[in-house]
Amino acid sequence: MCGRYTIYTSSKKFAEYFSANITFEFFKSYNIAPTATIPVVIQADGERFIVPMRWGLIPSWHKDGQKFSLLNNAKIETIDIKPSFRQSFSKRRCLVIANGFYEWDSTAKPKQPYYYQLRDDEPIGMAGIWDNWISPEGLLTSCCIITTPANQIVSKVHHRMPAIISPQQYDSWLNPSVKDVSEIKGMIMTSTVPDLLTSFPVSTRVNKAAIDDDSCIKPI
Repeated sequence: MCGRYTIYTSSKKFAEYFSANITFEFFKSYNIAPTATIPVVIQADGERFIVPMRWGLIPSWHKDGQKFSLLNNAKIETIDIKPSFRQSFSKRRCLVIANGFYEWDSTAKPKQPYYYQLRDDEPIGMAGIWDNWISPEGLLTSCCIITTPANQIVSKVHHRMPAIISPQQYDSWLNPSVKDVSEIKGMIMTSTVPDLLTSFPVSTRVNKAAIDDDSCIKPI
């Protein structure tokens, strides 16, 4: 799964990297947790936009007051089958932008967090899906992060990881006219090459979502 991640590149640089128009200003965060409002790349009318979304998907068909679990992650293996995800996977794919992400070694007491980033420290485009839900308070746009079986680096700590999309695949991933399930899943499965990532253990301060400063990503 993916439960926490970081953003510390400026919004302007993210917009340049993803060749996207930016619709709002967002700020550094070293411990982003579910329910946060996060920056997400979508495509509309052939252009890319960075827009705000709530992390934790609510499908459009959800009825207000209905018991519903927060959908932070979606497994790539079943995303085209499960009712909560399949329409968004077909029509509303996005990139959740990040600098890195955390996974936890649950065999340690307390759980030991590890931080993962690209070796060149470039921004990461994590595969995501999104949807609009009409609540009594108005429109809520939300998203979740797609996960895949962990590669050789992450599997030392956890069996799942966020799916990473390579820049060469951004256009195809964001294009809703691309419908072939095998093709779409192939964009993810080929992007988990182990030598893309580097990792190191970090302070258990990360275990508390309220702690949000650069000490969260300092190696220990």
